[in-house]
Amino acid sequence: MTTLKGKGVYGAIALGRISVFTRKEAAVKRTHIDDIEAEKERLSAAKKKATEQL
Repeated sequence: MTTLKGKGVYGAIALGRISVFTRKEAAVKRTHIDDIEAEKERLSAAKKKATEQL
């Protein structure tokens, strides 16, 4: 048997599958951008694609 400790989000007893959330460290890296207009276009395309997926 595995015992897990954490923050409860439901105030009663529940039976079923358990999902365990693990947070991975993400490194943020700064880079210099020469072509600002290309980056704006890339951002616009990403926003459009995300909207279509939703």
